[in-house]
Amino acid sequence: MLQNISIYPSLKSLNILVWNEIIETQNICLLDQKYKDGKKYNNYKLELLSKTFESYFDDYFLRLNNKYSKANLLETQDKIKLASKIILLEECLKTMLFISNNAKVIKEVIKKQYEVLECVKKISPNFVINKMDGFGQNIESIKKILVSNKTTFQRNYPEVEKKETTKNYTFEKQLVDVEQCLGRSIDIDKVNVYKWIELINLAEEISKKRLEEHGNKR
Repeated sequence: MLQNISIYPSLKSLNILVWNEIIETQNICLLDQKYKDGKKYNNYKLELLSKTFESYFDDYFLRLNNKYSKANLLETQDKIKLASKIILLEECLKTMLFISNNAKVIKEVIKKQYEVLECVKKISPNFVINKMDGFGQNIESIKKILVSNKTTFQRNYPEVEKKETTKNYTFEKQLVDVEQCLGRSIDIDKVNVYKWIELINLAEEISKKRLEEHGNKR
């Protein structure tokens, strides 16, 4: 059963731990304040969550001054966009299969079929809608696009153990670095995303000043 969603109104209302989990797991549904495992989202709600994530991600990236965090985020953004496409395509396939299996009892079945196809075209602009194609052909077309995107994801982001590098600067390591630089512990459960950005940027400024002072003493 589909349920309403209540998206966090801004990064200021979103805890950094939740935001970090979205980044790590590519689960954009966590932007829903009422998210729970097993909750169903239709194509429209998934599109809304995807657009919201892109907007919040841009905001986050622009506010951040830390070069290591930004380097890691560039790859993460592409990864989450591709993961979101796969989720949307899977939902489109499920919806098309449902319409096909219940075509005799669904009102305006052709209209609903084209609504799904329009959604697929938004995800994959090269997809051509052919009004002569039946359910079977459309289902196969969606499957091919889905497989193609999954293959791209597996090729670009293989499941391998990563060493910590500039492009793999973990949140845990970042938290330790910020606490050490500021000389105090941080109650991360009470820190929203904007506050976390302020802390990172402050730590970056302090680090730069210390390096400059150290250089002047030499």
